Amino acid sequence: MPSPFGVNGAKPLSKRHFHFTFGNDLTRAESDLEWERSAVNSYNRVFFEGVTRTHRIVSQDGWEEVADYALTWATSHAAAAPVA
Repeated sequence: MPSPFGVNGAKPLSKRHFHFTFGNDLTRAESDLEWERSAVNSYNRVFFEGVTRTHRIVSQDGWEEVADYALTWATSHAAAAPVA
């Protein structure tokens, strides 16, 4: 696995790393299919998830609650549009 501290640039994840990092709640075959559909070069920054959630939160029970929280937070922190 490449060092997560090489923050300059973007590079692809291998299927193995994708499965370890994002597809660990899927079978390896399902994860590989998702890699084919979704994997893109990514800016080399490390993001951490909550202890009970994976990166594939949409496949977990309770994702709607997390989405509602994120939407509420985003709209409450959005700058008002300037009036023309």
